[in-house]
Amino acid sequence: MSLPTEKDLERCNCSRCPSFIAGDTKLYCVHGKSAKKPIEKGCICRTCPVHVENALKGRAFCLRGQAKE
Repeated sequence: MSLPTEKDLERCNCSRCPSFIAGDTKLYCVHGKSAKKPIEKGCICRTCPVHVENALKGRAFCLRGQAKE
């Protein structure tokens, strides 16, 4: 597993997630929990190319915090 970086932002799927709050940041696997405190309405982390290519463990990073090595 490797941690994603800011260069992965353009491939990030966070804004397509049903739990995403408009105007929030993206790339929660790097930045950590959302300050907007979203409610989990579904999670698409595991379908994101950033998640897959970096072999991340976990999901719902907007609620649980950034990915860990």
